[in-house]
Amino acid sequence: MNTLYIELVNDSAQLGGLINKFQSNRRQLAATLSNQYHLPNRHVFMKRTMAHLHEKSNLLHERLTDKKKIDYVKEHQHELK
Repeated sequence: MNTLYIELVNDSAQLGGLINKFQSNRRQLAATLSNQYHLPNRHVFMKRTMAHLHEKSNLLHERLTDKKKIDYVKEHQHELK
């Protein structure tokens, strides 16, 4: 009976080790699957953000060049007076 108990304890210890091993792999698999969907979505988000920032940058650049032109026109008009 003692040998049977020892075998059961050893089997349960091995089983516990296997369960722990597969649990960590299962968590890693869940993280991998989550990243699999997260990375493409992040890429799309970054592309949209970059396009939006590029659009704002162009608009700001246009406004700044317009201000420079307006200032130039004002200075030129002032010189003519």
